Amino acid sequence: MAYYPLVPSTDSRAAKGMTPLNVRNVFVEKQPEGANKQSSYLMRPTPGRVELMDLGANVRGLFCEPGCQNGQLLAAAGSNLYSVSTGFTKASLGSLPGGDYVTIRSQRDKALVRAYGALFQLDGTLTQVSSVNAPPFAQTLASVGTRGVAAEAGGDSFRWSYAGDFLTWDANAQAADFDMPDPIVGQEEFNGDIWNGNSRSTQIWRPDPTSLLEDEAFAPITGVNIPVGWVGRHAVAKLKSGLHFIGVDNIGGRGAYAGSGLSVSPVVNRDLEEALQALSVTDMADILCWAYASGSKEFWGVRTSQERAFVLDKSAGLWHERTAYGVSPFNVGFVASAYDRLVCASPDSSKLWAWDSSVYDDAGEPIERIMSCKVPVGGGTSVDKIVIDGRWFDQPLTGQGSAPQMMLDYSTDGGKTWGSDYGDIRVLDLPGLGEHFRVQAFGFGQVDTQEGFLFRLILTDPIGFAISGCWVNPSESEVSGRG
Repeated sequence: MAYYPLVPSTDSRAAKGMTPLNVRNVFVEKQPEGANKQSSYLMRPTPGRVELMDLGANVRGLFCEPGCQNGQLLAAAGSNLYSVSTGFTKASLGSLPGGDYVTIRSQRDKALVRAYGALFQLDGTLTQVSSVNAPPFAQTLASVGTRGVAAEAGGDSFRWSYAGDFLTWDANAQAADFDMPDPIVGQEEFNGDIWNGNSRSTQIWRPDPTSLLEDEAFAPITGVNIPVGWVGRHAVAKLKSGLHFIGVDNIGGRGAYAGSGLSVSPVVNRDLEEALQALSVTDMADILCWAYASGSKEFWGVRTSQERAFVLDKSAGLWHERTAYGVSPFNVGFVASAYDRLVCASPDSSKLWAWDSSVYDDAGEPIERIMSCKVPVGGGTSVDKIVIDGRWFDQPLTGQGSAPQMMLDYSTDGGKTWGSDYGDIRVLDLPGLGEHFRVQAFGFGQVDTQEGFLFRLILTDPIGFAISGCWVNPSESEVSGRG
């Protein structure tokens, strides 16, 4: 009949009457030049996890930046701030109040810390800011140039420290967002400016390094009107192309946004938007965003209170889901690049893990990987044979994955009912190490006139793969010589 590529982006709005197209724990990669494939892209596994250490209490934040505190990994866990060595052993640097998510930023070689309204400077030792001119209960923390910046909880004003001296704050070093009376929710530095994320608007301020007066050290950029606010202090992550955050517009619409230059634009994902609308205000404020790079590819993750995290592959402009087997919500909320590893952690766990593209499970737990394919065949067509266009590698010699299998679930009515509803989910044998054979399935019956044919590939065995698509009812000549 024809060749069909896998669906490249996830949309799970089955409850809204949509055709459910899941892309879970896999991401899209462009085919190599000259690959001579009928699909321009392929699906690859997202990284698995390796356990690095146990901090003994739930993680509240991670930070690592070259040049700051000798590039050491800092981890807030329980009531302590830890230094984590290259061998992943911990040393306590001091105690932190509260149990909220901790903000850590760099000020050249010093680290600035905010925990439950209190501010600290880490310069070999952890020292709490005691200046009466600092915010009495800091809602936010950012570092701009050589100044620390923090906003007061519940208000639209913010204050800043002396240049190069986070422990000293001037009584005149304060300002307020005045376009709207909405309180400041979060603050981040980008391209040398300070972005104030308010509850219904965003204000950008620019530092003036030549000012001799503390009350003129920052000034708002005139003519910039951004009627989109931030939902939470940690619902933002910095990518090379700009700040990416979960926001709310001035009439209450929730969604993903990217701030670049002096403007903000939506990053459209209707699945994410409708999932956000179902969250309470408390759950919205608890959203965690993270970002990391893999070569030229950048990923932005949005962790909510739901089972799945939404992840944008920025370079491809495509979304996929990430889940942890049997865990809800998805248990990665903090990510930091440290010691040539991608370290991640969960606010619901005391563990530190490394994300590793050569690992195909989550520290011994399986990863359920789902790929969808929509075959728009007409009614009255019989789907007799499906041949998967894929490569299989890194199979272990023994144990789980040494005789790998993949499940194929299917729907002939656009996702209203599935073969698994009737006990007819197909189990396909995959090649083990050194084996080569065609992965195929037979006999799916007649297809509904309007809905076409939909199937999902579901793989939990810890093996590598690169899957491009499938042939449906191929002739022998179309798949001749293909494994």
